[in-house]
Amino acid sequence: MGERNGRKNYIQQSGIRGVSMWIVFLLFAVKVVYMSYKNGMQGMTYYALADVLYILLCILLGVAVIPVMKKMIFFQMNKGSYRNGFKVYKTISVLIHVLAISLCVAIFLFSEWLSRAILGTVLCSLSLKLVALALLFAVSGFCIKGYMEGIGNPVPGMYADVLAHLTGLIVTVLFQPVFADYGRRVAAVMGQDSYAYAYAACSGILGLCVGGVVGYIFLFLVKTVLGKQMKQRIRQDEMKKTDTSQDILWNFLVGYVKTAFVEHVGVLLMIVLVILYCHTQGRMETGAGMLFAGAALMALPAAIIASQIATPFSRHLTTIMRQADFHHAKERISFSLKLLSYTVFPYVTLCFSLAPLVGNVFFDTETEGFAGLIRIGMGVAVLLALCLLFRQTLSVLTKPYIRNLYAAILGICGILFFLLLGRYKIGGEESVVYAYLLACLVYLAVTGFAVLKKIRIHNRLAGSIVLPFVSAVVAALVSYGIYCLLDSVLPSLLVLVICVIAGYLLHNVVIVILRVFEPHEWNEVPFSELPKSFAKMLGRY
Repeated sequence: MGERNGRKNYIQQSGIRGVSMWIVFLLFAVKVVYMSYKNGMQGMTYYALADVLYILLCILLGVAVIPVMKKMIFFQMNKGSYRNGFKVYKTISVLIHVLAISLCVAIFLFSEWLSRAILGTVLCSLSLKLVALALLFAVSGFCIKGYMEGIGNPVPGMYADVLAHLTGLIVTVLFQPVFADYGRRVAAVMGQDSYAYAYAACSGILGLCVGGVVGYIFLFLVKTVLGKQMKQRIRQDEMKKTDTSQDILWNFLVGYVKTAFVEHVGVLLMIVLVILYCHTQGRMETGAGMLFAGAALMALPAAIIASQIATPFSRHLTTIMRQADFHHAKERISFSLKLLSYTVFPYVTLCFSLAPLVGNVFFDTETEGFAGLIRIGMGVAVLLALCLLFRQTLSVLTKPYIRNLYAAILGICGILFFLLLGRYKIGGEESVVYAYLLACLVYLAVTGFAVLKKIRIHNRLAGSIVLPFVSAVVAALVSYGIYCLLDSVLPSLLVLVICVIAGYLLHNVVIVILRVFEPHEWNEVPFSELPKSFAKMLGRY
């Protein structure tokens, strides 16, 4: 009964996590679209530069800390050593807070120098000061999240993320006119319009700061309520001797290096490339904003979908491989590739074909450069999605040091490609996305070869990848034709809605006609009511 309840609880938590990820993304996307309309791509540039540094520091001081702290605390709690588990939380939390406070003070005091040295402009100094404040509260929240997940209750952290992003969106909308008006007055005094855009962008960073405060307060209150039960368990803990702080910190650092620089190497690579671009290209006025909104934001849904498919798949594959059932493993890998292709490919191809329309509707720009970035970003999205699935597969099939080697290949290739593109005079914001695209292509080739060598599924690739891709391309071509016919007749938003609905319906019809999924597999496909109805109509189910 306990095992069944634990499985049910895990399924519920996974469902909440999956929904919360999409809510957070939608809130973030609405914020970016709002700021694009209000501040233009020049204002988005200054917001993007500060936000990129914020994301980098959050990964290093927060996101990479949570899974390590969770595992260490869970290990102690699982064997009944509550006193030791709480000491793990306290020790790691003190270390992270010392590092965060030192870093935040340095950023706050030397914001102008850091802005000029890292980002190539002094106009991000005010944003960096707000980043320092936002980071401090974010790190405090991350530590509590790690503790909550360690004691088996990750749900408050998910709610805190949604609450923080919702608050951040509201604050950004409320304070954008205030910062924009103040920026215009500063620009009039300084005689440079860039000050207006730089100050207007600060509203987005202020949203991060206030959202971090609200999220931290929520987590602190939840921890206080749960703390009474934990204190009672600590009093009843008969194991008086605890691990030394040196042992705890050593175990934490070993796990932290692996998590920060292996699990998140793809995101870190993208951030490093953006910073290198800002430092070397000298096109500060619009480039980073276009890169941030056009390529990075548009590629995120594919990564979220891949993550939600890959996580339960890897758990299931682990159970299968313990029994050495290679035939079943082939079926599960093939089905996961089908599911990933079925969900990601239409999004990628539709965005690729409708890139000018997407730029016009969501970001108020029809420039060819922006549409080109969206299209390159879609290439990154599909490769990134496949890379995530193969990486999760390798986590089951290979030893950790092999996966670390593959991660190092991704990082080294990305930096190398960026430097080579610059040497051959291929500059601009496209150089960052091209470098990341090529790095993902190399990483996919290496990891894909490793997976195919372990589990031979060569004969299943046509049905798993090629046929869904054909279906997505057909849908994209029809959507593009509708776009060309209706673009000058109807409003852009209505045209986009019609094109997306028509493309999605056609994609499902072609998927059924090509028999991509077997009849019994449709029961495992999320939101499959529509394609199943098409399959019944066509006699394929």
